[in-house]
Amino acid sequence: YWRNVLNDSDRLPRLRTESLETLQLGGDREVGPIAAALLSEPAFRQAALTALPNYMNASIADKVIEALPDFPLNLRNEGINLLASRPSTTLALLESIQDERLNASLVSPALMRQMRGHGDERIAPLMESIWGKMNSGPANLPRQMRQWNYDLTPERLSRVDLSYGRHVFNNTCGTCHQLFGEGVALGPDLTGSNRADLGYLLENVLAPNSIVGNAYQLNIITTKDGRVISGMVRLENENSVLVAMAGGAEVELAKNEIKERQILEQSMMPTGLFEAIPENDVAALVAYLASPTQVEKWKEEK
Repeated sequence: YWRNVLNDSDRLPRLRTESLETLQLGGDREVGPIAAALLSEPAFRQAALTALPNYMNASIADKVIEALPDFPLNLRNEGINLLASRPSTTLALLESIQDERLNASLVSPALMRQMRGHGDERIAPLMESIWGKMNSGPANLPRQMRQWNYDLTPERLSRVDLSYGRHVFNNTCGTCHQLFGEGVALGPDLTGSNRADLGYLLENVLAPNSIVGNAYQLNIITTKDGRVISGMVRLENENSVLVAMAGGAEVELAKNEIKERQILEQSMMPTGLFEAIPENDVAALVAYLASPTQVEKWKEEK
């Protein structure tokens, strides 16, 4: 009976959700596949994610991966955490990132450490192929995380001017990142990231060098005529390299012009971003980054 109610699209969403909860409480073996099928229906995503932890397998992981790009911000982190909860589904998550079905920026450094902790020897090589080596963060990272979590309360973030947060973004993150199609496409596009999760944001801002994707490593090139150029290599062939620099400028160098080239396991993103701007600007920026849609420009920019 409860399965029939749940599968009947003419029933009220409330009744269908209650049916899913009843089946889950009763230990119905079909809850996993049924909940996975509901991930494509916006009204049932939260209930389906709540039901799935005890039923995760390769088939259900594929359903989560397929649905995840359409999840709202507040559910993306929940879906990613679900996929990373078991070794087998962690492998499915990593393979989907490698195949570019999911964005690598969905995964936080904390979750990367969790995935390594599964102890499956196949996980670490996959992670290194996507992000490169994982570096240790600053020694005071836990203290910084606690302080900013204390300062950036939900109540405080709810009161800020999101339009001013957009202004702060354009002057800071926007020189290397895009959000809602605005900014410079140098680093990862933040639109599809887990930017609504404060912990994810803090780890990436406070410890930008903990995980540096191979495609985003800092190159420092010295030319034979004495120039020094720092940036990310966008394109490279046997004759030349195209270097993209913060702010969006690009320069193409013939390889016979290059005297020395260093590739650092270091992000182009500077450390200390939050310390370099006023605390109210940090709050506005964080609130804007968590916005599900674009907001109006700040009045002084209009």
